[in-house]
Amino acid sequence: MPEEEEQQVVSATSNVLWADLAIELKAARELSGLTIKAWLSAAGLTYSEGHISNIEHGRSKPRRELVTAYESSLRPHERDLRLTRLWDQAQATEDAERQAERAAAARQKGLSSDSRTGVVPR
Repeated sequence: MPEEEEQQVVSATSNVLWADLAIELKAARELSGLTIKAWLSAAGLTYSEGHISNIEHGRSKPRRELVTAYESSLRPHERDLRLTRLWDQAQATEDAERQAERAAAARQKGLSSDSRTGVVPR
């Protein structure tokens, strides 16, 4: 698989994972029967309803702390940490994607993959 196509696959995977998390977050809240406003109030959170809506529709990425708030307030009896595991997986995939992009850019410039040393290969 050409390198350019491979990067697109990684990016698509990262985007799919974030979208899956958004769907799961919204489903957890809806299964509890709470509106965003009611959930924010019950959980004692100060996020805006618009921000939560953006997260639940995949337009914004949540911080890990918010994901744990979903779990602790909406799924306290399950304790399976599925949402946190989804966040961890999406973040790790995105981090790997960024690292691959930096390495590809360094190769294009003819630099070593560890350009932090400032040593340019001859």
